[in-house]
Amino acid sequence: MFHVGLLFINFSSFKLDIEDNAKRILTLYQAKAPTLTPLSKENKILIKNLYECKGYNARQFVTEFLNKGWTKNSINRLLVA
Repeated sequence: MFHVGLLFINFSSFKLDIEDNAKRILTLYQAKAPTLTPLSKENKILIKNLYECKGYNARQFVTEFLNKGWTKNSINRLLVA
């Protein structure tokens, strides 16, 4: 009986941790949402040219062009297509 109560306490605190983490992630995403813009035609051309000519990878694009608000995933999706 004692062990069952202990498991219940651990599970409820674990559930609260998951909810807190989900709230934090959602808040971070909402804060960054205005900066997440789709890649324009000019940006796509720039990315493809630098990838082919200079061998840039997604991490280099994100660090080199911080003000553009690009993500590694969006760049990787463009380069794979």
